[in-house]
Amino acid sequence: MLRSVFDFLMNPTFSDSMMEFFSRFGDWGIAAMVIIKMVIILFGCLIIAIPFIPIIVLVWRKFSSYYIDTYEQEESSQIKDNVVDIKVRDSHKLNKSVS
Repeated sequence: MLRSVFDFLMNPTFSDSMMEFFSRFGDWGIAAMVIIKMVIILFGCLIIAIPFIPIIVLVWRKFSSYYIDTYEQEESSQIKDNVVDIKVRDSHKLNKSVS
């Protein structure tokens, strides 16, 4: 399907007739024609790439999970250390106020 779209867009007779039509509108017409062609090609490329997106996501998760896990472990250990520091500091304040 995409090949037929490319053939249709790159067909010299089609391109000539499109150029004639859009050239009536001057530079804006030619710019519009180029934008229309690019949008059609972009959608065609997206249609080709869509089946590979789940594979890319699975590979990304597989290789990034180690780094995410180590980051979460470091973060949780820092939080635990901060909580312990706060408890120790509060206990020192209580001891000073009692004595």
